[in-house]
Amino acid sequence: MKYGTRNMLAAGRFCLSLLVMFVLVFGDIISLPAPFDHLTGPTIVEAAQSTIDATTHATPTSHIAAGPQTVFISDLVGYKFYRDSTGVCGYARTADGGINWGNFVTTDSKTTCFSISVWYDGWTPGSTSTQIQIATLDTLSNQAWYNALNTNTASNTLIASTSINAASNSGQTGTLLLGSNYTTITKSTDGTVYIAVDDNTDSYVVECTTNCNLTTGWIAAGVAPQPFQPNFSTLVPLSGGNIMIINRDITSVPNTVRYKIWNNTIWSAAWTSIDPNAPLNTTYDVGFSVAVSSSTNQVYMAYVADNVTLGTDDDVRVGKYNGTNWSTSTPVLNDAKGLTDVALTLDQNNDDVYIAYTGATTPATVTTQNVYYRTSTSSMSSFTAEKGPINTTPSDMYGVFLNGTARDRVYATWHDNTLDDIYGDTIADIAPGIKLSTTTTSQTATVRASTTGFYIGTPFMIRENTRA
Repeated sequence: MKYGTRNMLAAGRFCLSLLVMFVLVFGDIISLPAPFDHLTGPTIVEAAQSTIDATTHATPTSHIAAGPQTVFISDLVGYKFYRDSTGVCGYARTADGGINWGNFVTTDSKTTCFSISVWYDGWTPGSTSTQIQIATLDTLSNQAWYNALNTNTASNTLIASTSINAASNSGQTGTLLLGSNYTTITKSTDGTVYIAVDDNTDSYVVECTTNCNLTTGWIAAGVAPQPFQPNFSTLVPLSGGNIMIINRDITSVPNTVRYKIWNNTIWSAAWTSIDPNAPLNTTYDVGFSVAVSSSTNQVYMAYVADNVTLGTDDDVRVGKYNGTNWSTSTPVLNDAKGLTDVALTLDQNNDDVYIAYTGATTPATVTTQNVYYRTSTSSMSSFTAEKGPINTTPSDMYGVFLNGTARDRVYATWHDNTLDDIYGDTIADIAPGIKLSTTTTSQTATVRASTTGFYIGTPFMIRENTRA
């Protein structure tokens, strides 16, 4: 009897293993009952919002940026960068997937700091570095400043105890104003860090290859590609170490979204248009977000347009750069809501697109704004129906952000201007709950949900995903 029971248990375990393998291989093309339906793709989550910081800076434009401010380096560990109530810039950190957040940590101690923008090295295709590059502006010095956070150490150390002036070595100046000027930062595939600033007295791009913790490590990246105007620019890495600057012109060629490319020697001679007619609201400005595919190097963008007067058929538009040309498609939505901001991220596993946006249900009343989102495949040919709101209470919203690209979790953050609070919530937990791995030394394999065409070939072990 004991022998029969043992055989029955072994047979049961074998059958369960076969069932799990069947789910992982075929789960995307069949309808699965609970409890296996969650194994086949991202788990869409609309839990209660979390308070990241209840005492942030009271000036709402402090919480708008031309680059990302939210980073998740794993399923559980994330960072939100922002301007705190005293005017200094820094971050809060979570270790439980954005449910609870730690105390504010300063990265730039100047109380006139603003426009904090970051780039996680893991967003650059091919990079294995885990640093977060940080750029800020300062109205007292009128210059751009730099720091970086090492996330692979228990103490999350900064490379410099005080931020580094990234503009003075190349003679850059400026007349920077909160709400008018913004900075952006990125890291190229060859490891060079770039910072851009748009201003009506001195626009520029600076770069650093080594000794970025020293002012002398920063030099001008050629002749400035932008005009001396307070437009909005963002930087993204391309293949071969090249860099693209995407510029939203609100002055010389109003309403135009355009780009140039840096080839490590010189910038493109002329701007190439992406969208020649994208008018933008002047209160909730910047209004665009960009992400880079880690597998194809293609660049994805979402931007708000036609919202000069909120609620007059406002758009969220999208575009994609395939390495040669930009293509744009039908707007994600032409909405009766007053649209004020948008953020875009990619699922690093399959390039699915997530777009979050803020919109006022009563356009003339900005305190009726909520946070919504939609999703699409990498083609962006069609998007799901609107989901949300994910916030608890309507308010006047500034600065909605998603983590630049997402391997495990898509997380949204936003600033509530009524309460001067920053909130966050998970949109999707895209890490599967079960991983299959071999236990021999001759072969190592990891199988995720939706994976096909793989070979295990040896006994395997089922374990919970414990990555943090």
